[in-house]
Amino acid sequence: MIWKNSMAIALLAHLLVLSSPLAAQNAETCEVEIKEPRTNQDVTLQGMIKVSAEIPTGDHLWVFVRPVYTYRTQEKWWPQGEPIQIDAAKEEWEHPATFGSPGQNFGHPFDVIAAIFGPQEHAQLKKLQENADLSKNYQPITMPVAVCASRMVTVTKRTD
Repeated sequence: MIWKNSMAIALLAHLLVLSSPLAAQNAETCEVEIKEPRTNQDVTLQGMIKVSAEIPTGDHLWVFVRPVYTYRTQEKWWPQGEPIQIDAAKEEWEHPATFGSPGQNFGHPFDVIAAIFGPQEHAQLKKLQENADLSKNYQPITMPVAVCASRMVTVTKRTD
């Protein structure tokens, strides 16, 4: 009986990982890594995210940030503006990111992730970003299924 329960738990855990929005994989090589900031690094209100990636043809690279305390358990993220403009001659990019609000969130941890999306998910993200830019109402979103994603980096906001 214990063995059956253990197997059921292991199977459920495996299925949860496979159904994660960040678990999808493309047959073409897809790799993405956040080079800066590093985990446990201090950040300010505005920062640059340095990302290296191998991006499958036709896919798009996006950066996301979220405050740990309120949104990690909800799986909500803030896209950081437009997708990164891809230059085929480069494998490393920088993209601006915002950590919290001006004058707030000091000492609070933030998660950062970079992810590569296929054309359909990219179009969905682009439309959400365009609507947010028009309304100036930036709300967190549930990240669509990614082709691949970086490891999550957790940083701490210290100043504006």
